[in-house]
Amino acid sequence: MDILQAKQAVIAAGKRLVDNGLIARTWGNVSARVSDTQFVITPSGKAYDGLTPDDIVLVNIQDMTHEGNVKPSSEKAVHAKAYQLRPEVGFVIHTHQYYASIVSVMGQTVAVDAQWRNVLGDSVPMAAYGLPGTSKLTNGVTDALAGSPQSKAVILKHHGTICVGTDEEDTFNVADVLEQQCRAFLQAHGVADLPAQNEPSVATEQADGTVVLHSKTPAILQVSQTGDKVLPYLDDFAQIAGVKLTTKLGKRSAVLLPGEGALCYGSSLDEAQAVETVVDKNCAVALAASKFSDVKPLGWLDSTLMRFIYVKKYSKKK
Repeated sequence: MDILQAKQAVIAAGKRLVDNGLIARTWGNVSARVSDTQFVITPSGKAYDGLTPDDIVLVNIQDMTHEGNVKPSSEKAVHAKAYQLRPEVGFVIHTHQYYASIVSVMGQTVAVDAQWRNVLGDSVPMAAYGLPGTSKLTNGVTDALAGSPQSKAVILKHHGTICVGTDEEDTFNVADVLEQQCRAFLQAHGVADLPAQNEPSVATEQADGTVVLHSKTPAILQVSQTGDKVLPYLDDFAQIAGVKLTTKLGKRSAVLLPGEGALCYGSSLDEAQAVETVVDKNCAVALAASKFSDVKPLGWLDSTLMRFIYVKKYSKKK
């Protein structure tokens, strides 16, 4: 694949990640191998729907240096390691997909059911936790990939997934089958599917142009009826929504309404919906956690640091 073709494939895959609900906002990333020595990857902090080939960054696999003035994804090292360790891999996607994100908090390698082993391998390893964009995260993924050479996916603790394949279609198939496997894994541990949402979310535009979304997803509604606080289990929740969900808004982006769901705030409808997405997923984790032993939320320091960086840096990017 030449460089332009690879860039176009990455742009298409980025839009597909959003359309398929595998990520929120600019979270997640996509790359495609160009040669034995280079790959192209999505940029840092830019919305997928407006990307052009000039935004996609050419990166050297060996030392991760890149061409041009556009900054590549902060997870470029994870992608580089996947290409180094797996010569057959031509495409990598990093997702924050729903069921796999819930499983990511449980801290267990997932044994793959027989019907999905031809796609995923015998097991899906769990990478040790590391803050986004850090060498600790990269090292955890590297160890997981090296320790499970047949696996096509890695679950990143408290974070999301890395899925690898020969091309875009193969890799998205891995992500889709992984979601089915993670749902089955949760069901096997007594985590029942949540019911369908009965009441749609209602958006209200404020006088200053901001948007408030009254959300009653099944997970959010159930949490609002049973408790008054939810701690962050997932990176993207800590970043986008804040360090906890309570009945007091404070400096967070969402607030619980006792028995009535939650209010999610954003500078636009898109941002309010992104807040709703991560709040819903984090509430689903909180509900599932009781079925597993020794499940802990993220530490206060890590959560606070991620929220600070998001507010000061990434939330200002389009």
